[in-house]
Amino acid sequence: FDTVDAVFAEIRKYNLLLQCLGPDLIARSEEFVVEYTGTGKSQIVLCGLQEYIDGQVLDPWRMQDARFLSDTFQQAALPEQVSGLVETAKNRIAMFVHRVRSMIEKTGFIPDLAGVGNLMLTRDGQIKLVDINNIAAFPRDNSIFIDDKGYPSCDVSIDVLWRIETHLLGQPAKTDDPVYQRFLSPERRQKVKALEKEFYSAC
Repeated sequence: FDTVDAVFAEIRKYNLLLQCLGPDLIARSEEFVVEYTGTGKSQIVLCGLQEYIDGQVLDPWRMQDARFLSDTFQQAALPEQVSGLVETAKNRIAMFVHRVRSMIEKTGFIPDLAGVGNLMLTRDGQIKLVDINNIAAFPRDNSIFIDDKGYPSCDVSIDVLWRIETHLLGQPAKTDDPVYQRFLSPERRQKVKALEKEFYSAC
């Protein structure tokens, strides 16, 4: 980081997630600032000791229907435990969705849900956000937010949120939901896909 202010701006992202989602839904981290001189000059570095989450990566692009949860738990639990774990997971996921939507409404930001590995499902049915340093601005107009890496992370995160509600919770698509109406329209999705293609071509 070039300045200490930039470091604290990064830490504020984590604190915002902690405040909005709560410590039960994110992988907690101890953040601290260090001076690094290994390159021969003084540099400001933000380091974090993050809680290790043991579980299954929740890949949003593999969630096809509600059977995803039972199929996941069948791999690591006894048969008689599966239904209870699925019920626990659904309750926790519903809480996660509620808090994310509340965060959007109250702060104008959304967690980065887009990356594979950003979300974990633990063996006891808890959902955890492990990418705690990235949040995306939620545009109030029809613009498409592009993050500092050139990725349309807000739109893709909304898509993931919809997939979680539809496939993991088994809820019908909310055709009258203003957020989904705006972000998941065919025209907007086409533009986002083009931006994603441009992003991956530049990698």
